[in-house]
Amino acid sequence: MVLRSYSEGHTIPSLCDRCNNEASNRGLPFAYKLWRKGVIDTLQQTAKRHGRDVSHFDIWASQLFVEVRHGYNLHPGRIVRQALGMILAVQARRHLLDDYPQLAAAYRSDGPASIAPLALHVALVGAATAYVNDALMPSTINLSGRGNTESTSCWLLSFPPFLIILNDRQQAPITASRIDQWLEHPINYHFRKGDRSVSYPIADKRALLVSELYRGCEQLRRYKEQHNRSERDAT
Repeated sequence: MVLRSYSEGHTIPSLCDRCNNEASNRGLPFAYKLWRKGVIDTLQQTAKRHGRDVSHFDIWASQLFVEVRHGYNLHPGRIVRQALGMILAVQARRHLLDDYPQLAAAYRSDGPASIAPLALHVALVGAATAYVNDALMPSTINLSGRGNTESTSCWLLSFPPFLIILNDRQQAPITASRIDQWLEHPINYHFRKGDRSVSYPIADKRALLVSELYRGCEQLRRYKEQHNRSERDAT
């Protein structure tokens, strides 16, 4: 897992210039920005309902589902393509693109698309910016199969407040909301009355993948503190 700090700018590797320019021309980053702002605003309002301010309530330690009422000006087809593009942008190899050509096709499509049998999920997280630049294969116990374990391939990107998960099954390895169905909408489709309310779960810190994110976040914080102390001592 590669941890990055967001405090000094965007540190996630980018797609090629052509892909980035096309994404901007299609309105993908702007739609994502509005989506992110709306979710953050709702998170802050939710935290305040549980305490005087955010500092009195650790929303990231809760088991809440946060209900977000998205604005009519948001385009889910653009949002999901931007999230998918972010996953693709941080891969160290072409393995994901080569094995699943439907990903690039869906990302570049302005009309209805699908990434089946893969699925894209989102949970909410307060950890550091981090990503996995190759597939993870977490194992789960199959309770209906005499304790046999099942493995799934997944690709992970933590870009707070979102934890974006692409995996090869319809169910994510943690509790998360599925958003790849937004690819069924063309990019000019905006949220309607019936689909603008979406519940996003707070990522469970007890889940191994999530706990590793927070552990890495704490290690990064300590490293920064040591680095800052060293710089102060040097002066």
